[in-house]
Amino acid sequence: MGRPKVRGVIGAIIWGGCMLPMGTLASSTADDPVVLEEIVVTARRQEETLRDAPVAITALGSDDLERYQSRTLEQVAAQLPDLTIHKASSGTHAGIFIRGIGSSASSAAFEQSVALNIDGVTSNLGRLLFDTYFDTQQVQVLKGPQSLYFGKSASAGVISVTSKDPGEEFEFEARAGYESEYDQTHLELILSGPVSDTLGARLAVSRAVREELYRSVLPRSALDPNHPLPGSTARSANEFFGEKVSAGRFTLLWTPVDAVSAKLKVALSEFESDGAIAGFENVCVEGTGQPQPSLRSGIVLPNVDDCAINSTTSVGDIHPAFLVDFPLAQKEGGRPYLDTETTFVSLTVDAALTPQLDLTVVGGYVEQDLLQAETTDFTTNGTGAQGHQHDDKTTSLEVRLASAYDGPLNFMAGLYYQDHEQTFRFSQNAVNVALVAGPDPITGRSYDWQKNQVVDSEVWSGFVAAYWDITPALQLTAGVRYTDETKKAVFEIPYMHAALQPPVFLPSGSVIEGLKFEDDNVSPEVSIRWKATDEVTLYAAYKTGFKSGGIDNSALPSTTLSPLNPEFPDFLIYDSEEAKGGEVGFRSLLLDRALQLNGTAYHYRYSDLQVQQLNASGAFQFETFNASEVTTQGVEVDAEWKSPVPGLSLRGAVVYLDAEYTDPFIDIRGDDLDGRALALAPEFSGSAGVTYTSSIPSLALGIQLGLDVRYSDEYRLEDRLEPLVQDSYWSYDAFARIESADEQWELALIGRNLTDKLYLLSAQDRVGAVPGPSGQQDRVGPVSRGREVVLQATFRM
Repeated sequence: MGRPKVRGVIGAIIWGGCMLPMGTLASSTADDPVVLEEIVVTARRQEETLRDAPVAITALGSDDLERYQSRTLEQVAAQLPDLTIHKASSGTHAGIFIRGIGSSASSAAFEQSVALNIDGVTSNLGRLLFDTYFDTQQVQVLKGPQSLYFGKSASAGVISVTSKDPGEEFEFEARAGYESEYDQTHLELILSGPVSDTLGARLAVSRAVREELYRSVLPRSALDPNHPLPGSTARSANEFFGEKVSAGRFTLLWTPVDAVSAKLKVALSEFESDGAIAGFENVCVEGTGQPQPSLRSGIVLPNVDDCAINSTTSVGDIHPAFLVDFPLAQKEGGRPYLDTETTFVSLTVDAALTPQLDLTVVGGYVEQDLLQAETTDFTTNGTGAQGHQHDDKTTSLEVRLASAYDGPLNFMAGLYYQDHEQTFRFSQNAVNVALVAGPDPITGRSYDWQKNQVVDSEVWSGFVAAYWDITPALQLTAGVRYTDETKKAVFEIPYMHAALQPPVFLPSGSVIEGLKFEDDNVSPEVSIRWKATDEVTLYAAYKTGFKSGGIDNSALPSTTLSPLNPEFPDFLIYDSEEAKGGEVGFRSLLLDRALQLNGTAYHYRYSDLQVQQLNASGAFQFETFNASEVTTQGVEVDAEWKSPVPGLSLRGAVVYLDAEYTDPFIDIRGDDLDGRALALAPEFSGSAGVTYTSSIPSLALGIQLGLDVRYSDEYRLEDRLEPLVQDSYWSYDAFARIESADEQWELALIGRNLTDKLYLLSAQDRVGAVPGPSGQQDRVGPVSRGREVVLQATFRM
């Protein structure tokens, strides 16, 4: 599959001396010294240079993010070869993977294996992926287990996002852009500056509209009277699906005295789309779309998808017959939609208690409300309709104390508390019983059931880390975190169609209580760092990670949920996930600090990896369980070179990854995946980029040009014996900027994925598809964004 090509990529990258960006690339002109700036990170909850942190980390500064106008975490992932992010159609609505390790997106009960830390507040809410991340100071990607400093649900790593703070001078920035391929517009406005000698404020607002992300291929013939379900409101061909996102953030920074500072950030965002599943495309494993049977006698529903990966969709509207009193579905008249509203608040107080002791208190509040309704069948009939309502509220408080004594011993200690309440209301037409039995004779409703689940989680944890400077060049760090978590759940069945009553389904009004999950964990970590010279640092670390288990919420409301079932509630409980292993690495600034070269080799084992797989041919239901063991190991090398040529900088990365199941693991189909590679884990990947900065003094103008190339080896799209495989691919980005000498205005032309390469990001069986001669079902999966060409103007003062 192109292994010679991979070797060619690696050779070209090494020959060119350019690896992926590890930090902010300062503008360079002929008058600038050929020196790279030190990168400051907070991987260990304290500011330190990148070379001093014994952590595998990639840091993207504001210039790196602006290079290709990265405003979503998906766009950030496109710059990093060992990070994969994609939106999902339901559940957590997010797939986030580092080094091949992540969590299934299908279950709303799952937390992420990759924690999101936003302005100091750690969240396990994957749907924060819908937010826009603009006016950002830095994004740090911490790889491997990070439980010591970030707690639970960081078993695969952490993505830490830091927004900009108010500065000492007044700032005004307005930005507008238009993207031609998908008819996208975006606007940003930033106002910042001092209010008084001790108080600063910053306001940032953003609006992005993407009108033509996916084109409907449903033909008008779907409305033909001879169609199996006449009256379908299927979309017409060439109608488009899109999305809109609005966001605002207000920051106050108060420094009443030199020893005390308080920072408050309040962010509000709203995301609206024409349905999450519109971004999924049908993969026809037999060349033509497989049909889907209906419970309506003698009718087989056709698959009308065009069987091409081409930014089109065959997702239709919910059929009018199912709209009678269907919760959420009537909001858009049966048309698919997904809306979220997010409130994010962080309050950080730093106080120097003494010259040697610093106290940090971080309070966080995250609330998100999600409404969603759409179909899942990829036919023109609007069956398989479902409506979701998720309400999440998380309150957290963290207190940390750190020392800075002159002697060889120092410490950091912290306490953490989190309360998370999740309410999940799910209305569904999985059986489509109204097609056979008609509306419910009591309520008149035409859908199958409604199931509500409420989960309350409470977490207490604490950690301590000790730092021993054995010599001025050699530091040993040892720490441990203890976590205790309790989850309680209640299931309610407020409505069940009369034709679906016992003995198969639970009756209306059923309440299942007493569901409880408890676990605690001790996560140790040890690292040693040696500053071999002023320019070279070596480190080695042993790390462990923990991601708590819980109570599945994807089970159908059948009598399996009854206490009379001898397997109840054990089949709903999934165990905690743990990781342990180690890494060695080096950080260096060479060639008189013009070349930054870093490398890491790692080996980690994950036990009881939390897995969810879809049974799409029988029960039409997700099943949750724990894989026995997964091993991920590999080597990462990255560099950035500010060349002797004035204004010319090179960057890039090479990644080798070996991630596979290393113990017997029987999946939902009864197959043993032992020895099989993990999905979303290409063996080789890499990137290379160049930026050239110069000026035209006679015109008082500055110019900047750049090109980035990314390569991915082939990778499995699903965890099964006969998976779909995404072939290897290349992706090319480029930009050109021109700005005034005083930097008051800028024009930019930005091209992403210039060759319009579309590739699948994951895959799963299509619900209800009837396998043909191959025995395999059609699949559906999210697809990458194609070519984007952005023209952007910025004004500053």
